[in-house]
Amino acid sequence: MAVFLFFSAWASAVEAAFFSLHNDDVERLRNSADEREKVAAILVIDPRLLLSVLTTCKYAMLLSAAVMSVSSLAYEQSRYTLFDVSAGTALLVLTILFALGGVILPKIYGSSRSIGIARANSKLCYRLILFLRPLLRPLLRASIAVEKKLDATKEQKSVEHLTKALQLATVDNEPIEGEKEILEGIVNFGTLTVRQVMKPRTEISYTDVSLDFHQLMEFVKRSGFSRVPVCRESLDSVQGFLYIKDLLPFLEEGRDFGWQRLLRPGYFVPETKKIDLLLKDFQEKRVHMALVVNHHGNTTGLITLEDIIEEIIGDFNDEFDEVGARFQKLSDGTFVFDGKTSLYEFCKVLHVDPSLFHRVKGINESLSGVLTEFNGTLPAVGDEIVISPFTFVIESVDHKRIKKVKVKRNG
Repeated sequence: MAVFLFFSAWASAVEAAFFSLHNDDVERLRNSADEREKVAAILVIDPRLLLSVLTTCKYAMLLSAAVMSVSSLAYEQSRYTLFDVSAGTALLVLTILFALGGVILPKIYGSSRSIGIARANSKLCYRLILFLRPLLRPLLRASIAVEKKLDATKEQKSVEHLTKALQLATVDNEPIEGEKEILEGIVNFGTLTVRQVMKPRTEISYTDVSLDFHQLMEFVKRSGFSRVPVCRESLDSVQGFLYIKDLLPFLEEGRDFGWQRLLRPGYFVPETKKIDLLLKDFQEKRVHMALVVNHHGNTTGLITLEDIIEEIIGDFNDEFDEVGARFQKLSDGTFVFDGKTSLYEFCKVLHVDPSLFHRVKGINESLSGVLTEFNGTLPAVGDEIVISPFTFVIESVDHKRIKKVKVKRNG
């Protein structure tokens, strides 16, 4: 019984430790040189699987301890007729013991030493996840599906009510140009996730930490960005963000100047985070950019403050942007879209429900990715792809993606 109670206490303490970590703690763990801390940061990015494993272990141990205790009690009562402790009293004592020793006290301890416990147990938890994942994944998928369905229903009802209110409010009072679009952006703002808005990984401009100062300056001139991620070999090993303004005092430095000391800590967010919450984080942390990671800890995209604001007020261009670069409406009513266009933006322009593409898009969020996924391979120029109610005619491709596609509505 003591062994089962110990493992239940361990699971409770570790659960409390991981889920007591703040965003600043997670960033520090992710940027640490300690492999255990990096693993801990990966585990809390998408914590559902970790929570499932620890909860299963905890209650399995508590149940085993309870069964063993009751069996021992029944055995002792059968052996000794003078053993005069009522079953109710014994169960009450055991319940208090299990609650205190197996759950409450370990959680208090785990919360008070969250970073140390998370670091010490990260690799063990990772191995447990790998071992138990085949058993827990069906249950986890079912729970996620139910959760998404409930959340989607609530969000849809809220959006429908607000949209109807907006329509009623503008029936008699014609809004000025662009005003209604801004109000609609506000209505839909709380339903959008980072994944729907982010710039995909393939479009991120980044530099390598190994470049010398002259090579870095050449990259800065070519990129035209004011902030860039700095990586070691790939986007899955981000060392931090470089703010170009921090380089201004050092423009006359030589090739061997150690520009790497100017790096600022990277900010990482999960794909599933809602952009209204991310906007609050940007305000509190006074940052304008975040890298988006999946539940494996791999970088999948980048999102900026500008991306979030554009969801409210619509696209705006600075002096360096190409006007109308994403899509163009032709005289015959058809559209030509850039393959980089996000699926969300495409649906917004053509006034269709994004759920139309849920069964065919896979993990893709760009128009090019969705069409390639549906086609099974990268299509050639002139190919037609029909996803009712649209026909997509490929106009331009390169070696890895669709560059331009014409879209016409069927019927």
